[in-house]
Amino acid sequence: MISRRSLLAGLGFGPFVASLPRPLRAASSTNTRLTYGWDPAVAGPTEATYIVAPGGDDTADGTLAAPLRTIQAGVNRLATQNGGSLAIRGGLYREALHLDGLKGSAEAPFKIHRYGRERVTISAAELLTGWQPCTPADAETLGAPVEGVFVVRIPRRTLLHDAPLALNMFEQGEWLSIATDRADMAGLDSASDYARFFQAHPQLGPNDKLLGFTDPNLRGRTVAQMTGVRVLIHHAPNIVTPDPIAGYDPVSGTIELARKNRKVQREKNQPILRYSLQNVSTALAPGRWIIRDEPGDMLAIYLVPKDVGNLASGIEISVRETCVDIGPAANVELFGLEMLRAAGDGQHGGVGLRHIGGQQSPADNRGLRLIHCRVADTLSTAARGEGALFMRGVSGLTMQNVSVDHVRGAFGMFLNDCRDVDLRFLHLSQISQSPARFFGLRQAVFAFSLIEDSAWEAHANKFNFYQGSDAILVYGIRTRNTGGYATYQEASRIFYGFCEFDASAGGTDNRALASQNRQAGAGQGGEDGSGDPVVGATFWYWNLNLSPVPHANAPAKALTLGPPGNSQRHAYHNCVLYGGGYADIYLKNKDPSYEQRSYNHYTGLAYWQSKQNGWALAEGEAVISPGQQQRSKGLDMRATITAEIAPLFPAFTDWDRDIDFNPVDWNAPPIGAQTY
Repeated sequence: MISRRSLLAGLGFGPFVASLPRPLRAASSTNTRLTYGWDPAVAGPTEATYIVAPGGDDTADGTLAAPLRTIQAGVNRLATQNGGSLAIRGGLYREALHLDGLKGSAEAPFKIHRYGRERVTISAAELLTGWQPCTPADAETLGAPVEGVFVVRIPRRTLLHDAPLALNMFEQGEWLSIATDRADMAGLDSASDYARFFQAHPQLGPNDKLLGFTDPNLRGRTVAQMTGVRVLIHHAPNIVTPDPIAGYDPVSGTIELARKNRKVQREKNQPILRYSLQNVSTALAPGRWIIRDEPGDMLAIYLVPKDVGNLASGIEISVRETCVDIGPAANVELFGLEMLRAAGDGQHGGVGLRHIGGQQSPADNRGLRLIHCRVADTLSTAARGEGALFMRGVSGLTMQNVSVDHVRGAFGMFLNDCRDVDLRFLHLSQISQSPARFFGLRQAVFAFSLIEDSAWEAHANKFNFYQGSDAILVYGIRTRNTGGYATYQEASRIFYGFCEFDASAGGTDNRALASQNRQAGAGQGGEDGSGDPVVGATFWYWNLNLSPVPHANAPAKALTLGPPGNSQRHAYHNCVLYGGGYADIYLKNKDPSYEQRSYNHYTGLAYWQSKQNGWALAEGEAVISPGQQQRSKGLDMRATITAEIAPLFPAFTDWDRDIDFNPVDWNAPPIGAQTY
């Protein structure tokens, strides 16, 4: 019988266990007592029902002296018990876990954890070895010079995710892009910025359906050069769809698309098409790769390495679409685990940790806890992936000190139809799409977390609450160098306290927090289809810093409330903001009782904030300069918090803490997110 290690070696893969990923340190606020994200050195228990170690044996007893080898074997053993724990010795485990059998109870839960301080990494990638210099035959196949290009051939079945363009390749820990041809080659992990795409003349069929396109710049390319190429088509504002090529005419530079069911986009009533090309042999360069189908269900992978010396043992590709699948598990805790390099081209592919849901009742998936875990280095080549961490239909979800980072082509964290959720001390960073997205989230706390260096895709936001989200506390959240704005639609009873949201990174939009709670269509977003799950509820915002460093010469509108069409009211106090508020009250005669405000300091004013429009400073409000230190007293929020907000969140007790977890003296209330 061929062992898994021998099989992988025969498929061009290297050893089962390789060196661990680069070390990371947890992020911290200005207060060293507050730490965001996972701690790579956090200590787990050393006593457990079963133990797993890289050098173990899956037929062993699972003790410290005779550990099991794979985590899945440990999970399967654990599932036979009435609760219990699985300790994992330090190392790199290349496998995908399925936790279906772990159906614990509140009285007898399951726990999967690292052993002591030993670092545990679960990877969806494998080492790829067996590289050879390209031959003249390869040059003919590619229609391009092959000097410095290396090739390895593997059976297609090796890719368990069956997504050849989602190899998610790494060279000595550095991500490598598929060879791409587009107008702007900067930031190849940003697929949806329309300014980086070529423009072409679309070829249209009946009903404006897109058949293909013509670009004179494509003339002269050979059929060999265009074989295996995939077209990325941009659809405003932020969707990119992948399309294979059905045909190519090198004389006219015309590409015929395999899919002919997409409607062309129009601008100023004129058809327009923006595109880029992937998997292009002529775009091979150091740190770029392509892949080609070959007879016998084989795949040829071509690479120009950054360092030829890395070919022996430094190239990894993702072969699995997930690291951990929760399935119908219940009352399970994951502690101190790192999940890396999941990849795929479906919505649920490239998800490091997932519960797809949709089959079980929410009551079947209760009591899931993620403590000091990390999900990273994921890739989705779908139009837009669900997220590196995706949970649907979970009730009683706790996530503390969780890091999600280096996510390409997908959201960072996506919670869909989850209830009774507690998210604290998270660190979301280096995520191409929105770092966090919430659909139908009910009864949740999102607190004391850092979001940074993310949302660089077109139309991405910092985080958003959609589709009936209700009773959400957003407290102590800080964003840095993050695109878009925090927002919500078809939601109610969302409360923001002691947060700091920066102006949109990489653009000129000064919006930091925006309500988009417009009226929904019939039967959507609430009992009456108005987008109001709780009709007439009030959104409270207090002690916020909004766009603390605004974009110069761009409109002041850090806070955008409304629009009309729903019954929601808004109350904001003690905030420092670069202009904004509820404009429709002053421009469209909206009922002024829909806005309450006091003790806000404006570092700029929107165009409508003027006497001419009936706007004036309210009690305790002032206009100050950006960056000016606050020293005046604000509004004491204790009575409002006690009466209207705290009863919804009985598990949250830090109402007297600022964004850095410093104590707040409500006898001298601060203005802004930090105490003086």
